[in-house]
This record gives sequence, structure tokens and C-alpha cells, in this order.
Amino acid sequence: MTVFENARKEACLLASPLVIGDFDLQFYAAAPLTTSDGINIGAVCIVNKVPRELFTASDQKELQSLAAIVMDDIEKS
Repeated sequence: MTVFENARKEACLLASPLVIGDFDLQFYAAAPLTTSDGINIGAVCIVNKVPRELFTASDQKELQSLAAIVMDDIEKS
């Protein structure tokens, strides 16, 4: 799980055109899409142009559940 509640306060993101450019990304949360073999193939992401504070444990669990649903669908194909 990766969460940046305010991307503009993250030194590692200050060179990103998504943060400093026209897109103006400020909030980012992602849960990895991991195969049953343990290989990461992507992520389910939430982004916003407004900082979002207090991304709770419950919010994180919901995002991880969505990622699990996506992986179930992918692996059934």
C-alpha cells in the first residue's frame, strides 16, 4: 500500500510532472495487484487534485479489497 496524502510535501515527488505540472496531483493511494505467484502487475489507484488527510486504516482495507477483486477477475480469465 502506498499513500501520499499531500504529494507536494513529498520530496521524492517534487520532480514529477504529475505533481508540479498541469495535472496537479496532490493525493495518491495505491494497492498493488499481485498475482498468486507473488508478481506485482500493476495497482488500483485513487488520485485527487486536493490533498486528503486521514486516509484511515478502513480506507486502506477497502482499497486492498478492491485490488483483490480485480485480481480475482484477472486470474479467472
